[in-house]
This record gives sequence, structure tokens and C-alpha cells, in this order.
Amino acid sequence: PRGSQPGHRTNPEKGDSMSAPSNTPVIVQADSGMDAAVNREFLRYLVSKQITCAETGRVLDVRDAVAVEVTHTPTDRCAALQVTTADAYDRVVADRAASSAELEDYTVTVYDGRILFGRRS
Repeated sequence: PRGSQPGHRTNPEKGDSMSAPSNTPVIVQADSGMDAAVNREFLRYLVSKQITCAETGRVLDVRDAVAVEVTHTPTDRCAALQVTTADAYDRVVADRAASSAELEDYTVTVYDGRILFGRRS
């Protein structure tokens, strides 16, 4: 993320900005740098504000939560944000994220707690 604005993608190998490939959601990956720490705290913040899954109503656990952010690329403004359990994301939300990524001028960023907190199976 750029400053306090979530959704800015960087290439962890080069440390520079990169644009999202069209029709593919950007998956925020954990690394050992500052971006990973900021992404983990951003997801923790979203979970603390929402408390329950938007799809299932279950209480969220940050280690197993997934946030999907849709950003209007020309203005770099968040157009939509949803936080769900990993199960709900895998069953329902991933398809919506992929569909949103097909919209012109929008970028989809997925903050997956399973990746950010090292619980990916």
C-alpha cells in the first residue's frame, strides 16, 4: 500500500509499482518487507471494524479472513470493499472478484489472511 491508501500494488522483488494484468484480480502476497506488515494490519483493521462475515454472518478471524477491494483505477479511490471468511471467499466471492476485474478502469485487490498470516494450505 502507498502510505495509508490500501490497494497500491508493488513488486516485492523490485520494490516498484506495477499495474494489474487485465481480467486478473491482484493477490496481495506476504513478504518480509514493510508492505506485508502494512497489509496484515490493514486486514486486521477491516476485520475489527466488520466483526462478522458479509456472506455467512460468522465471526471473522483475521488469519482466515479475506478482504476484496475494488478500486477505480483512474482516481485511485475505493469503489467497493467486502470482508468475508476464507470459505465464503472460495465459494462465492472469488467469482465476483474475477468478474469485477473484467470491468474497465477498475482494479481488484485481494487481501487473503491465509497468505498474510501464513496459514495457506
